Amino acid sequence: NSSSFCYDSRFIQSNLLLSQLDKTNFLGVSGPIQFGENQTDRISGSYYSIKNVQSSVYGLNYVSVLEYADPGNFRVPLQENTIVWPGNTLTPPTGRASLKGVTLRIGIIQSVPYTIVQKTTDSNGQTRPEYIGFIPDLVERLKTDIGFNPILQLAL
Repeated sequence: NSSSFCYDSRFIQSNLLLSQLDKTNFLGVSGPIQFGENQTDRISGSYYSIKNVQSSVYGLNYVSVLEYADPGNFRVPLQENTIVWPGNTLTPPTGRASLKGVTLRIGIIQSVPYTIVQKTTDSNGQTRPEYIGFIPDLVERLKTDIGFNPILQLAL
């Protein structure tokens, strides 16, 4: 067929392409990528690299400090890197950061039953949204337990 429209053509070498794909593997952003016959999902598990952001004369460096590969294998990278903690120190912080009194803007999406948006009218006649559901309840519980001031913002 001499048509230039691709849907009018037949791909004769499909078996060669599939054979090459079956031999292909590489390390992608989320882990090893490998193709296989009759496979529609990732053949091997997920891969994550936890990185420490460090300042340098060239800008920011992202230094790998811990890796995770399915199934449940944490490991230190082959080249062990030093973690630089906040305050440009090599000493890990003790305790934990406190959110007491801190205002947090929390983005939420409307998704029943997690977040339900209802219009309410206050005593001044102003209409405003009221958020109910699992997520607003969780935020309220965390507010009570931790002491932060939440501002819920509905993503559009």
